[in-house]
Amino acid sequence: MKTNLAFRMSAMALAFATPMAFATNGYFTHGVGSHNKAQAGAGLASPSQAIDAANNPASAILVDDQTNASLSIFSPRRSYTASASMAQGNGGAFSIMTQGELDSGSEYFPLPAISKKWMWGDDSALAFSFYGRGGMNSDW
Repeated sequence: MKTNLAFRMSAMALAFATPMAFATNGYFTHGVGSHNKAQAGAGLASPSQAIDAANNPASAILVDDQTNASLSIFSPRRSYTASASMAQGNGGAFSIMTQGELDSGSEYFPLPAISKKWMWGDDSALAFSFYGRGGMNSDW
């Protein structure tokens, strides 16, 4: 009985001791346009703007004729800390890394989005969506 309690307590301690993970969605974001990012991508299931057709083309039939524009700011903070190379210059690309801590020089990236949608009858629509995506764009 005591070993079972000790096992459970150890499992709970390990579960709560996990470190936080810092990550981004990378190249593929969780939604196009500011309102989708604010909803964590829920515009895919509940379209309300013309830009939602960029996520789900079938949603163009569900929204009114409209023009949308938005601008999101992506601000990843990247850095690394490196110690002296243990390969002593024989590590190829790893041998040229600067020792110490280094921060990326690129901290802000604008992500624009613009769309226009027209209804063509009761059961068809035309939507044009233009939006920006970008990677992490690190400058070391």
